[in-house]
Amino acid sequence: MVSPTNEQIIAEAKRRADFRKWTGAPIEYFIIEVVRENWTPPEPPVDPDVLEFRAWGERRFGADTALAYRLGDCDDIDLAEAYLAGARMARERERERAKVLVEFVGGVTTLGSNDSISAIVGVARFTLAKYRGEA
Repeated sequence: MVSPTNEQIIAEAKRRADFRKWTGAPIEYFIIEVVRENWTPPEPPVDPDVLEFRAWGERRFGADTALAYRLGDCDDIDLAEAYLAGARMARERERERAKVLVEFVGGVTTLGSNDSISAIVGVARFTLAKYRGEA
C-alpha cells in the first residue's frame, strides 16, 4: 500500500467538501478527516488482458522473471503489446462470430406461432454454418 501524496489528500478533501456542500468549515477540516482515516486513493483499474499477460509471463519464463511480470515491470515491452493486440483481436473476432447467433435468437423470438418448425430449423442450420465459417 502506497501512501497518498499531498495533492491526492487535498483533492479527496475537496471532493468531500463538494459532496457535502459544506460551506462553514475550511478545507483544512476535511484534510484532517482524510488523514485521520488513513485514506488511500483507490487502485487504478487494471485491464484484465494485462493481468492475463502477467500471469502468462510468469508461467512462460519461470522464477527468474516471475516477480518482474507480477509487478508489471514487463507491461511496456514489445511482447506485451503483441500479446494484448492478439487478445483484443481474438475477442473482436469472437464478438463478430457471436453476432449471427444473436441475430438468430432475435429472429426466432419474432416468429409467429403459425410459422413452421422447419423454417426455424433452416435458419438455425444456416446460422450455425455461418458461425462455423462454412457459409
